[in-house]
Amino acid sequence: MVRGPGKEPLRFKARAAAYAVYEMRRSGAHIEQIAHHFGYSKQRASQLALDGIEIAHGIASGDLSWELSPRSRNALIGWGEGITPEAVAKIQLDRVCGLGVKSQQEIRDWLARHAPAV
Repeated sequence: MVRGPGKEPLRFKARAAAYAVYEMRRSGAHIEQIAHHFGYSKQRASQLALDGIEIAHGIASGDLSWELSPRSRNALIGWGEGITPEAVAKIQLDRVCGLGVKSQQEIRDWLARHAPAV
């Protein structure tokens, strides 16, 4: 998930924090309370709440690829029937162009979470 031009994609821990902020916001907590709870500035808490909305939409749609970084998602597009755990498990990751060691490890971790039998 890229937050705008020139912005870094959210990493897994930041995505988890964004979803936690979104859930607190959804339950009625104010940005000031959330910022104090997590030790963020009000601006950062607001940013994470907005990112959490995008994450919630990804979860609701049933698309698990939202957990992958944009680089990993883009490298996997066109290599199978889509970006599902079953389709990605069939791909030889070392043969995918533009997929470095860190992205390969990210995809393996993602597969371990969503396709434990693979």
